[in-house]
Amino acid sequence: SSVMALYGIRHPSKMIRWSRRAFGAWSAIRLFKKTFSSK
Repeated sequence: SSVMALYGIRHPSKMIRWSRRAFGAWSAIRLFKKTFSSK
């Protein structure tokens, strides 16, 4: 995790982009599961 922290300090814009992508994927998976569980 320390390596990721150092990378985040060096490349903050990349970290923001990756965290946004991860959050988007996570929310999409949640929505997907919710849609299938309701049926």
